[in-house]
Amino acid sequence: MGRKYKNPPLVEALCEFQFIPQEPYDLTIPGLFYEKIKNEFPEKEEQAGVDFQLQMTDRGIEQKIVPVPPKVRFFKPGGTPLVQLAPDLLAVNCLQPYPSWESFKPVILENLEVYREVAKPKGFRRIGLRYINVLELNKVNVELTDYFCYYPSIPEVLPQQVDTFLSRVEIPYEDERLILTLGTIAPKRPNLLQITLDIDYVMVTPEKIAFDDISAWLDKAHERVEYAFESCITDKARELFQEVNNAVNSDK
Repeated sequence: MGRKYKNPPLVEALCEFQFIPQEPYDLTIPGLFYEKIKNEFPEKEEQAGVDFQLQMTDRGIEQKIVPVPPKVRFFKPGGTPLVQLAPDLLAVNCLQPYPSWESFKPVILENLEVYREVAKPKGFRRIGLRYINVLELNKVNVELTDYFCYYPSIPEVLPQQVDTFLSRVEIPYEDERLILTLGTIAPKRPNLLQITLDIDYVMVTPEKIAFDDISAWLDKAHERVEYAFESCITDKARELFQEVNNAVNSDK
């Protein structure tokens, strides 16, 4: 189990399942799914067929709109956690405040079981467990090495101060991947530097994981995401997050 923080930087956690495509897609699935979860997630809305991808601009990392199949979102009056459906896709998202893995994991498994019941998917095409963190720092004289162990390396002959950056690596883990993305995002106000540390652990080999093995896979993925997070930050960052007595309970 990992460390616990009073002021964790986590802004969103999500688990996304992409399933082996079924042709044609059954358009009754969202309605059947809603009937089984409406007591827990009574609110619903349909999202336009667009998604957002990160791209670098002169203002930092910004979101680019790209077309995707429409999604249906199911959520509680408070807005989180929420469940999203699209053709051959199920995602479970948790925004701030994030409770704990022990609370989030059952929500993932319960909604996956409902999806299996109504959609009868053939198997997983891709699975991803993703944690998105945002650090807010005073823009004046910030040294990335003070807060991060993972950062872009600039040749010594060049100026070391940067205004915007985006760094992404994909690290093989057996037949799976750990994707680390670090970069600036558009700040809320002047003299504020906002840096996102996005950690995504993915299974990319279709049908490598069976439905009966998903619980164990999620625990493994969470452990590796948590280990990656702690490996990417320094003790100064932990001071910023206000670590709580080196507790053994995880805040991720």
